[in-house]
Amino acid sequence: MINQAFIYPYSRCFSSYLRHIEHFDIYNIVAAVAPGKWIKDTCDAGYIDSGEKIDIPLSTDFEYWLNKCDTVIWANYEYYENYDFYETVLLRIKNAMTVGKNIVCFEELTSDDETTLREIAKSHNVTFVYKQSDSNFDDCADLSEKNDVPVISVLGMAESCSKFDAELSLYRILCDKGYKVSLVSSKSNVELLGIQPFPSFMFSHHYSEIEKMNLFSNFVKNIIYHQRPDVIIIGIPGGIIPFNKQHNMHYGITAYEVLSIIKPDYTIVNVWADYVQAAILDDLVNICRYRYGIKINAIGVSNISIYNDHSTIERTHKEYNIYNLQYVDEKIASNGFTYFGGVKFYNILEKASMERLADDAIEMLSE
Repeated sequence: MINQAFIYPYSRCFSSYLRHIEHFDIYNIVAAVAPGKWIKDTCDAGYIDSGEKIDIPLSTDFEYWLNKCDTVIWANYEYYENYDFYETVLLRIKNAMTVGKNIVCFEELTSDDETTLREIAKSHNVTFVYKQSDSNFDDCADLSEKNDVPVISVLGMAESCSKFDAELSLYRILCDKGYKVSLVSSKSNVELLGIQPFPSFMFSHHYSEIEKMNLFSNFVKNIIYHQRPDVIIIGIPGGIIPFNKQHNMHYGITAYEVLSIIKPDYTIVNVWADYVQAAILDDLVNICRYRYGIKINAIGVSNISIYNDHSTIERTHKEYNIYNLQYVDEKIASNGFTYFGGVKFYNILEKASMERLADDAIEMLSE
């Protein structure tokens, strides 16, 4: 039983979860604790991604909230090979367990770390919740019946352009409107929210590309067969176009394989805020039409853009600018709110904008 929980180490990686986690009515989160000392304790957790307020306090005081709560939610975090900081976090988690705190782990663990933490939990009589077994659906039944459930696909021009935010927003809004929704998320660590992650067999070296495509087809058919949704949302990891040789976004291979066998009825393509430009959008429309065989129905504008400076382009990890919502609204307004053909722009982190996107999708799918 979780009475009060706090998130650690909190960062932009976990803000999407926090914005929507109350919808799942699983965890009572009272604070988000970020590493370091650069944040004032009076901040709202929404400060971390410059989005709308979440109404959960943002803090840097781990010990204070450890004493106040019975559970630590171990958030996934981009360590960028900073193993020292990972070890610091791991030690804090271990120490929390030894003083009687439960752990809910969203971080990807090595098998050794998982085993160690389970042993500590057992010896100190605390709960350690880690992701459920990976539902690879390797043994999916080969269902041959025709799929007549509408499919909404969420794509991104590249990585880190708020696909997960769009997926969770649509899922929440459609559920609130009374629809039964199945979501296949572009994220891999969402089982603890009761969401189906994108299947890991799509990245496995044990299958040929054709086998992966057949498996994914059956994967979706089985979800529809067992869950009987009114609509299914499929978030596709990665990007659909390479940014450069260093950051090639896997050349859109995953998107190509999925969209070769699943033709969506409504497609959202997310773009970085600084890339809301006619020439880039023209390329995206043509790529989607001629490479993937789909039509773009909505353009989601992220408040993220890659830091497009020559000194960072060739680094092994990408750096990003994070903008406030007003900046995104101004980008959308400067482009006349719609793209050629009447395709509208939507501000991904703005609730009212996502409500309009959901209404547009419902209207189009109803037709």
